[in-house]
Amino acid sequence: MAAPPTAQGGSPSPLNLSDPWLASALAVAVKAHMEAAPADAANIKARGFGLKTVEDLAQYHKDITPIVQKARSLARQVKVAARKQPVSQIGVVETAQPAATAQVIEKLT
Repeated sequence: MAAPPTAQGGSPSPLNLSDPWLASALAVAVKAHMEAAPADAANIKARGFGLKTVEDLAQYHKDITPIVQKARSLARQVKVAARKQPVSQIGVVETAQPAATAQVIEKLT
């Protein structure tokens, strides 16, 4: 197994959060983690935005991947189960606006 990347001098590589791609990818990862475990949102935000090195980011990704995948899988199962319910269990569907009808008033020749 190869050693993790390090900056010159043997110290861990710092994260460059001024890179917009990295900053946005980190924000998306933190958001996904908070959606998967909303009760722990404050700790997730502190940990995610407190990452300092590339190694920290790699470990964070490794830690959150199964949590986020499990939450997404459960949400997908709930959504599919709701689609499979008979209409009689769902209830009456009402429209917010009446359906529009078109009527020909003049024929062009």
